[in-house]
Amino acid sequence: MLSRRSIFSFAVLSTLLCGSLSTAFANNKAGFHWKNDEKAGTADLFLGDKPVIRYMYAYDTSTDTRAHETYKVFHHVYDPGSETIITKGPHGKYTHHRGMYVGWNKTGFEGRIHI
Repeated sequence: MLSRRSIFSFAVLSTLLCGSLSTAFANNKAGFHWKNDEKAGTADLFLGDKPVIRYMYAYDTSTDTRAHETYKVFHHVYDPGSETIITKGPHGKYTHHRGMYVGWNKTGFEGRIHI
């Protein structure tokens, strides 16, 4: 069950992102498109020529550092109208907090909860 704080945070983020995108979309007739970089393990969503979101899906176990940097997928978010990423990625304090992601600690199947 989601907490009120989680729901509020999601609502605020969604509102800000949708507001930014709708403003940008009104000024840009080129539309949305993806650019995938398989070698880097990223896919960027653009609105015209402006980046919006970067999907980080690389999985590299060649070193312990790269394994830690790439063991989970997430999305970076760009500052609207610029090429500045406003999410932090895998480094710094709380390395598991990287960007926008969906997370859970329990899953269910056929009526059984698995932790």
